[in-house]
Amino acid sequence: MADVTFYIKADFDRDDTYEFDLTPYLQAPAGGFNVDRGRGADGNMLASQVSLGLVNRDGTFTPEYTGSPLYGLVVQDTPVRITATFSNTEYVLWTGWLQQQSNTWAIGAAGRAQLTAQSLAGVLRDLRPVNVVLSTTRDTDGAIAAILTAAGLGTTDYDLDDGVQALPYHWVRAQGAVDALREAVQSELGGLLWERADGRLRFESRQARLGTTVDHTWGDGTAVRPYAQAYRVVDEDLVSTVTVSATILTLGQGAQEVFRFSRGKDTRPTADSMALTTGQIYEAEFEYGALLAAITEPVAVVDYLANTAANGTGTDKTAQLTVTVTDLGAAARLRLVNSDAGTIYVTMLRLRGQPVSLTGQLPRFVASKSVPTLHVDRGVELRVPFADDSVSARDYAYATLRTHRYPYPRLELEFQWGTDAATVAMLSVELGDLVRYTDRAVDVAQSAYVDDWWYVEAIRHRGLVGKLPQSTIVLVPSYLYRNLDKCEYDLFTRGNLSNDLGTGTSGATWADDAGFNLTSNKARPNALTEAKPNFDLAAADGVVEATVGLA
Repeated sequence: MADVTFYIKADFDRDDTYEFDLTPYLQAPAGGFNVDRGRGADGNMLASQVSLGLVNRDGTFTPEYTGSPLYGLVVQDTPVRITATFSNTEYVLWTGWLQQQSNTWAIGAAGRAQLTAQSLAGVLRDLRPVNVVLSTTRDTDGAIAAILTAAGLGTTDYDLDDGVQALPYHWVRAQGAVDALREAVQSELGGLLWERADGRLRFESRQARLGTTVDHTWGDGTAVRPYAQAYRVVDEDLVSTVTVSATILTLGQGAQEVFRFSRGKDTRPTADSMALTTGQIYEAEFEYGALLAAITEPVAVVDYLANTAANGTGTDKTAQLTVTVTDLGAAARLRLVNSDAGTIYVTMLRLRGQPVSLTGQLPRFVASKSVPTLHVDRGVELRVPFADDSVSARDYAYATLRTHRYPYPRLELEFQWGTDAATVAMLSVELGDLVRYTDRAVDVAQSAYVDDWWYVEAIRHRGLVGKLPQSTIVLVPSYLYRNLDKCEYDLFTRGNLSNDLGTGTSGATWADDAGFNLTSNKARPNALTEAKPNFDLAAADGVVEATVGLA
């Protein structure tokens, strides 16, 4: 087996080449690293962090040392990357950005530098709150892109599927970027967001989770076999009631006043109008307290006034006041410029726009079916911030219920990079990959006895010089993800029918159903001959579930 060479490199000069190798500076045991990437149990992406202890004998990492080749370059947000080279191929294991630096010195010992880098999710978590202007035309990926743009990122920082769900409204109002991203992803009704090894954010639409081609084949009949594995099932994954809460908003009349500058000629007991000297510029951001679909362009005299006197009794100078408004989503940036030869006073300033209001109606779609093994029903409530009361939210409740009524495992596989095949597999695996994993060939006492398709939910790499690297891969069954757009169901909660089952709860019409009657909210055969009522899903594969009784 060829050797694996690990590198920890930084791009201090920001030219995208990662030319400075930090590996020789690592303290003993040199060459050690840990990488932990994945999603939480709730499906949300997790930030990861790498801490590097470096020897600083020559002052390379001493900030004030002008002789250092890195003088002035060891600053926050410097890109850092962990790579591995195997058989002349380079693989990226982790990408992040320098966040903290700590230098220490002691008599008789070499200086030490401690560098901490975190992934993009960590960088976004520390970002100031962002605003995104309200839109009625975004789909899910459009909402995610708008949030990332507001956070200062470009298209090279993310990889987004085309979102399936059209959002009736989307905006962000003074919210943390990570929280805003989570709400946008929740509104996809089954989409996922995570960080790739190259540092880019990856959004997968709910349809992309329905892959039919595996990325990797491991286990029986392959050279990629774990040395240990764990099959874990937790009770909180089992639910018998799913509630999906949607949101309804209403669009108000346009050109309504939404903000008025508090300083003006009507201030009592004396006028407190803002004074602008010749050529002076005033610029500030103001929250306008309402959610707006659009801001009306300010009109002179109607929306603002200027005068040579603070109380408005002097000469009108409105024409010499330039007012510019930039909509920031939850706030507006006001820019005032005095083009007059003397001082003028802003005696009135207001903003108008078209408000959008939350109605207070939060329609809740509840899907419930008891699990016989549960002592009491267990429920989960899913909030969908930017979905309305459409059938998609209702179908999402039923699809989630049917999936999570059954216990499902998380499979943790422990690998050593002891063969070429295992090494390449561990170096190339990525979050979200689809894996065919089979373990039935060995004695059942040492086997998980599984044979299924799985999605990669978490990846952990551990390396130490002189020892074989190890990896832990966490898998979840692919059957957790179902095609929401092909979901049809019937609760039979309608009037009686003869030789017909009519239209199901989901809106699909039964076919080949003449051999059944609908009686007392149950579908009952009306003859002893075979009958196969069905919904046409226009899909190659499917899962059918039914509650069957004898009466």
